[in-house]
Amino acid sequence: MTSVPPETSGVAGAMLQVCLQVGAVLGLSIQAGLLTIQPNNVLNEYNVQASYWFEMGWCFLNAILVLIFFKRGKAAPGSEMEKKKIEEEKMGTNDEEGEHSSSQGGSSVTAPARSTGRSAAAAVPAATADEAV
Repeated sequence: MTSVPPETSGVAGAMLQVCLQVGAVLGLSIQAGLLTIQPNNVLNEYNVQASYWFEMGWCFLNAILVLIFFKRGKAAPGSEMEKKKIEEEKMGTNDEEGEHSSSQGGSSVTAPARSTGRSAAAAVPAATADEAV
């Protein structure tokens, strides 16, 4: 739900719920129909096997569809995720050389920022000789 703007998130949520309910109805109705292929409904092993294999195929089909069509969503304009991303970008542009300086115990320590996707302020400075003892 993060790839839609906040003002349309209600519609997107409703569409997701409708798809979920329709899929559940189709799966259960087909499975119930398979249980009545031969007499004795659930007591007949053939009916239960047919229903079971249908459910296995249905789950496999859904897994394949997810693997093919699933895309990671982008942060929608105005969402909290986009605001965090903008803040992180601003923090990264404040540090032009990609280094982080701090003063510890009277000596200045400079360590390169780590490229972990976090801002330079989150990088851990190197230990000084005083701290190592």
